[in-house]
Amino acid sequence: NFDLDLVVREWPTVLIGAGALVIIKALTLAAATRVPREVEPNRLPTVDAIRIAILLAGGGEFAFVVLALADKIGIVSDYLVSLLTAIVLVTMGITPILGDLAEVLSKPFEESTE
Repeated sequence: NFDLDLVVREWPTVLIGAGALVIIKALTLAAATRVPREVEPNRLPTVDAIRIAILLAGGGEFAFVVLALADKIGIVSDYLVSLLTAIVLVTMGITPILGDLAEVLSKPFEESTE
């Protein structure tokens, strides 16, 4: 459940958590799309790799499955589940902004050929 009171109370943690999730996930996705051509001859062009890495950097629905399971078996507190749920929801909510950012950051690479 999304707890707005928790988000207001813990806004620095939510913002830092959302930022960290987006940055770490974007870097991971970018690295995954940049495997050497010798390993993957059909790798994505740089412009597409940038767009995908940024656009998919937010949290996803699978996080809710994992958090619900962790909560059910009691390995995380209700408070932490609520906080992480808020972080994932915030990152999902900024997906349109990430899409716009991906377009802007990938523009310089549109003309480049690999």
